[in-house]
Amino acid sequence: MPISPLTGDDPTGAFDDLLRLCHNLGYTVELDAEFSDSRNGDCNAAERKIRLGAHLEPAMRIKTGFHELGHALMHSDGLIPRPQAELEAESLAYLLCADMGLSTDAYSFAYLASWGGGDGSETRKAVAASASRIINAFRLITDQLVPQAVAA
Repeated sequence: MPISPLTGDDPTGAFDDLLRLCHNLGYTVELDAEFSDSRNGDCNAAERKIRLGAHLEPAMRIKTGFHELGHALMHSDGLIPRPQAELEAESLAYLLCADMGLSTDAYSFAYLASWGGGDGSETRKAVAASASRIINAFRLITDQLVPQAVAA
């Protein structure tokens, strides 16, 4: 299954939420990065910086931003092997985008398969092994996205 970049706009303003979350976590976001390889973005925990490719359409930029935010939250210590880290970050991005009404199926499923061994059952096993880390990061982010109720 080929990985298909996402196309389309940001009708819900999710990118502004992403920028706010990154800022709240002490990360800066560079929006017009140029990469010499096929990357769409990266996260440098030491510099507390997330870079997103200049070539990305708004929908892909949102998905990639949430993916890189996942690395910032779950992998800044560098202890997780890269295949597992990529599965976790993309699973988190998939969940966050789905929660906002942005479908990333065309990209995320193929990306997960590429890092999970290509076989559907192997990918499911790999994601299941990381489920608690993914859910904890999802809750941390969504708790910040939902405005806190003001006591009357």
